[in-house]
Amino acid sequence: MAALLAATAGARANVTVLEDKVAWYEVSGATVSELRASLDANTPVKGFDAETKWWVDWRYRWKPDGQNCALTNVEVMLRVETTFPRLGSEQRPPVEVLGKWRDYSDRLMAHERNHARHGAQAAADIYATLAAFTVAGACSGIEDNANAAAMKLIRKANQADEDYDRRTDHGATEGVVLQ
Repeated sequence: MAALLAATAGARANVTVLEDKVAWYEVSGATVSELRASLDANTPVKGFDAETKWWVDWRYRWKPDGQNCALTNVEVMLRVETTFPRLGSEQRPPVEVLGKWRDYSDRLMAHERNHARHGAQAAADIYATLAAFTVAGACSGIEDNANAAAMKLIRKANQADEDYDRRTDHGATEGVVLQ
């Protein structure tokens, strides 16, 4: 996960990664066609071979600061979970098929890690936004305004995920094809 936050240098030290895990599901097959059929039959992700989900949570306090109200003690937490296929432990397809599987699996994981990076970027952006957040006058309404600003960044990162999948045809243009 450290690599995920590397792209967010300014705020990365301020984001706590609570979880970065892979939920594996097993596939098997001695041919590419059998592997494809096993992926289709065993994936827990409807219509896809893998999926990355991320969640960003935040908390803070606020206090009057002269004529303004500012957030303090900002904490941002990130969780990432990737659902991903792997060959069953007893499965040893022929070398040529295994090579195609490894290439596919490596490219698929790279694609999924890019989705995780969108979550990491959102976490870093939320930290930067909340750490500098102030409102003029009293503190009433600061929580609603701060949360709205953070949610806007979540929506932006969700859109980045959707745009990325559209741009890459869910990884196909990056070579995420088992053939």
